Amino acid sequence: MTKKQKISKQNEKDHRPFRYQSLHERLNNININVVHRIRYHDTNNLQDTDDLIRTSYFHQSLQHWSTLNFSEAYSKIYQKLLPLANSLEQVIYNREQIILLIRQSLNEYNPLIIETLLDLIVQLARDLQSDFYIYYKQYLFTDIINLLINSKKQQQNEINTQLLEQIFQCLTYLFKYLWRIMLKDLANLYELYSKYLFSSKIINTLTTNYEYIRSFAAESFAYLLRKIENYQSFIDYLFNTKERDENELDSLVLVFSETCKNVQSTFHSCTKSLLLCLLKKIIEKPEIIQLCIKKIYLLLIQHTNKQYVEILWNCLMIVYRTINHNNINDYLIYEIFYEIFQLLIDHKMIIDIDLCYEFLTIIKINEYNEFLKIHYKTIFKLMKQITINKQIIEIYYQFVEQTSSLVLYQETRKIFQCDLNEKLSNEFYISLWKQLLKKTNNQQEIINYFVDYIIIERKNFNMILSLNDNDQTILDKINLLKTKKKFLIKDKITENGLKLIQIFIQNTLSMIDDTQILLTGQLWRALILLNSLSEKDSNTLLFTNTHLEKLSSQLINEPLPSSSSSSIIALTLLELISSNQLFSTTFWYTILKQEFQSELYLFCTRISFLINNTEEDYFDKFIELLKINLSSFNSNIRLLSLYMTLNEYVLIKIFLII
Repeated sequence: MTKKQKISKQNEKDHRPFRYQSLHERLNNININVVHRIRYHDTNNLQDTDDLIRTSYFHQSLQHWSTLNFSEAYSKIYQKLLPLANSLEQVIYNREQIILLIRQSLNEYNPLIIETLLDLIVQLARDLQSDFYIYYKQYLFTDIINLLINSKKQQQNEINTQLLEQIFQCLTYLFKYLWRIMLKDLANLYELYSKYLFSSKIINTLTTNYEYIRSFAAESFAYLLRKIENYQSFIDYLFNTKERDENELDSLVLVFSETCKNVQSTFHSCTKSLLLCLLKKIIEKPEIIQLCIKKIYLLLIQHTNKQYVEILWNCLMIVYRTINHNNINDYLIYEIFYEIFQLLIDHKMIIDIDLCYEFLTIIKINEYNEFLKIHYKTIFKLMKQITINKQIIEIYYQFVEQTSSLVLYQETRKIFQCDLNEKLSNEFYISLWKQLLKKTNNQQEIINYFVDYIIIERKNFNMILSLNDNDQTILDKINLLKTKKKFLIKDKITENGLKLIQIFIQNTLSMIDDTQILLTGQLWRALILLNSLSEKDSNTLLFTNTHLEKLSSQLINEPLPSSSSSSIIALTLLELISSNQLFSTTFWYTILKQEFQSELYLFCTRISFLINNTEEDYFDKFIELLKINLSSFNSNIRLLSLYMTLNEYVLIKIFLII
């Protein structure tokens, strides 16, 4: 007995052709590609050339549907149309009467014959050719689209997917059989298509599932666009004649991307010609084309893979090389090209690093801040995917002379904040600090850059103490702060940078008596810098017991300031505690007595007690202090935090009191 093979849920669905399908599934299963579809009309049972001349496609379709559609509605129209269409000559002669009868039946919206009528329209177009196009433009196209709108109203806003497929197959077949005629009138045909399928009007009418309709409309119109030999005149018409609204531009994105797409991630042969025309339009009409071209490139990149993406690179580079960069003052033009370049990087479509280098070095001089920012941002993205070598560092700093120190540091700190640190060589850091020191006369600004860099590095290595940390985490982080490699070494920050830091620390410690040094955060910055220097570079710069006593005396004997100054004092204390500076229990008792509501002061006290044993003589005083503040709800929460800092003896006494 053979074991019954298990069938997966997906396979089970495939084996049940009549299973229920959601609207989304039905929409996704629609196929309006007519290029390789086999039709029944082509010379069926025709014996000789005379039959080919005299027998019409329309007549064949009438006969074909008479064997398939037995509805009363079709029988009636069949009886009316057959006498008018026994031969091609009759069809041509009676065309207006035939079209009138078809239109009358279409406007009845009878679902039993709509598919039949749409097929009859296609076959009539094959017979009449240019004569049919007049009626198509005048009212048949509108009648076909109205089928969609009225169907949606009848079905309470849920779209009829079968009808949707039939309508767009019909439109695409009309493109297939009349494309030579339509290309001669492409502008007017596009306006007709746009009015009913791409504009805001259709969105207001078909509020749900509109994206599917627009997608099918774009796919059908793309069939026609692939037949164009020269796209320039059509693109000039689109972007030069009138202003297009956002909905129409989004529809054009779909049209152009569908025109370029081919099967299995490849591109149609027209892609190069079309993309070159669109990219050239960036130089002429950047404000308009920017809404289109970036989205087109995004859709094409998502469609393809690395094997076939070369054509997208080539088109971009061909146009970018032709720009006269000495005469271009519009930043928007460069922004569009750079953002397309970024799309290729973001989707890992780098096929030749030399192409990237060429793109980034074509422009030699540019002083616009916005351009400089996008330049740094682009190279930052590129650095994430390639090995950071000397060449990419040189390209990164190629506009450094035109870049302000603020912009240079702001853009470079983004690199520090990500996981690129391990990939950066000392040469990268040296170039940065060398340029910042050269550009900035303000010592305080440079010091702030150094401090910010250290804080970023501490975050990267998880060395920042947090209020939510448990005891073990705090101890681990403090251990890291003590043992982790120092961030400010001469090989990175240059000798001049090191001297500047040493002088700043020395001057700050010499003014420890000045309260402003503490309140402005200068002491905090000096301590961060001091703790980040190597022992060799900081052996003459020590925060001594004398400094500690003077600072403690200031904080105990003078009222603590509020708000931001209070926070900076707490951060200063935190930096000192982390570097093994010991404060007495008396000191913490006095601080908390003044600032019991401050989370940061409580946090400092907690860490200090965690690292160093408290003096038992002050247990009772701390208990009394906590009892006084029990009336505040917030104090209860803070009290729990402080409990963690005291030993078991104190806990027992506090709970007995409560």
